[in-house]
Amino acid sequence: MIRWGDGERRKEFEYFWNETRDALERGEDLTEAQDEMMACTTPYYGYCMYWGRRFYASERYYEALAYFKNVFRWLSPRFSYMNKGQRAHFFELLFSIGSCYSALGLYQQAYYYLDGLYSLNNRKYNRAYVNALVNGHDFRALFVIDRYLDQEQKQFESEGTEVEEPERQAFVRFLKRRRGTALIDADLLDEAEQQFQALLEFPDSEGIALEELLRIQQIRNDKEENTQPTDS
Repeated sequence: MIRWGDGERRKEFEYFWNETRDALERGEDLTEAQDEMMACTTPYYGYCMYWGRRFYASERYYEALAYFKNVFRWLSPRFSYMNKGQRAHFFELLFSIGSCYSALGLYQQAYYYLDGLYSLNNRKYNRAYVNALVNGHDFRALFVIDRYLDQEQKQFESEGTEVEEPERQAFVRFLKRRRGTALIDADLLDEAEQQFQALLEFPDSEGIALEELLRIQQIRNDKEENTQPTDS
């Protein structure tokens, strides 16, 4: 449990909290940060959200996690009673916790939180989820990536347009880059090579594709050396 304390952190938060309450009374629109903080419903958990965000923005992930998880434990049992806006803030909290764990290389812990975002069809969340699976060498990575690729293709076809939007194209290339890496992890080197060869023509993928193609060749060389007979 995070303690309130009477130091500078509490004073800074109280100023922000009171400023937000005043804005509400004046009928002003809140910023995203203010709205997220007020969604915590109590000053104490608003304090935890406020400082979680501050530490997260400074890439102080261990400290951010302590505050974020306090809010998660408070909000999680109340999920069924949340309205649409409150749930959106809760999902953003899951993303933030998962991102902290991923940044720390703790991918199994990241999976626990990011899995709650799996079905939301949000590309930002999907990127974080896929990265946690691939970086953590998770056996589910290829299944999830193939599902997202199929989902993007069906959505494009349903829209009836001839040219894909740039954002979708970039996301699909991201999925294919990550798919190639997952294929290497699964020792499916020929398929991985084909995947990265096809990505060489795109500037946002060329560098990673070249690195992974070199890695594939190194793996093959190592295998060949290990299978060569030795003199006895």
